[in-house]
Amino acid sequence: MRDVIDDLVVAIFTYQQEEYIKDAIISIYNQTVWPSKLIIFDDCSKDKTVNFINEVVEKKPDGLNVEVVLNDSNIGLSSQFNKLKDEFNNTLIIIQAGDDISKSERLEKQYSIWKNDSDVKLVLSQFNKINYCGDIVSGRDESEIFDFNLNSIIERNILPAGCTAAIDSSLFNDFPPLDKKVINEDRVFIFRAYLKGKAVKVMQPLIDYRYDVGISALSQNTRDEFINKWQKMYSRELVDLSMNINDAKHINRYDVLDILDERKAFIKLLNDVFFGFYNSKFNVWKAFLLKKVNFKRVFKVNRRVNKYFKNTR
Repeated sequence: MRDVIDDLVVAIFTYQQEEYIKDAIISIYNQTVWPSKLIIFDDCSKDKTVNFINEVVEKKPDGLNVEVVLNDSNIGLSSQFNKLKDEFNNTLIIIQAGDDISKSERLEKQYSIWKNDSDVKLVLSQFNKINYCGDIVSGRDESEIFDFNLNSIIERNILPAGCTAAIDSSLFNDFPPLDKKVINEDRVFIFRAYLKGKAVKVMQPLIDYRYDVGISALSQNTRDEFINKWQKMYSRELVDLSMNINDAKHINRYDVLDILDERKAFIKLLNDVFFGFYNSKFNVWKAFLLKKVNFKRVFKVNRRVNKYFKNTR
């Protein structure tokens, strides 16, 4: 039996992951330390995911507290995340997808960083990308610089590595529930970490991440896929930015609203471009001036507009 840490919880979220869920759960069993509770959330899978969950939970190690939460209907990942709101206080909640695998030292390393610095509200790590078969596609990025500041977060110049997230319970409890339309919950939590303290990143892989699987994967091999990819990306970011604005207002951080509003105007312009709201480049640039997008965006807008009109002719 391993040491059980009272202020540590693991939440595994799964949906239709029958091929992978057993290995995901067992990777928590094999940790060097155990959480006070392992919660497995299944979002009404129609395959054999629940059967495999029950099979593995029946063989759980003595001393490890495991809870299984099964939905009667599919509610989406953000609504699943909301179930953690107000459930724990002063606790680190380590997140894992049902198709990923935690390295054996993951919990101990992330918990130690969080416990030793009260300002740390989010602990991330690098990860290995693995394919359907579990083979490594790519590993550690030794050149990565985790530049944690407001501009990097808003401009998306920082990799949020949501698959590796270890989240302070205050980032659930002190903010509104996640909008059910949020897909990039990692972008929401890294911004919340900035509002409440800081995020740190362990520069070694603590997760084997199932790459190019699920709703976050976007293809752009054809013209239509190219357009569709950017439509989805801009639509998702608009939802994220609305969530960021609500979060900032909720805790009276009005000092960050101007930068959020400007970014939202910029993304709204590009969103409208890719949804065909403008029939010419002239009309795009007219809207650029009217929407009062910062002039520093002119080169990015020009590049994206040229690609859009090139791919729609």
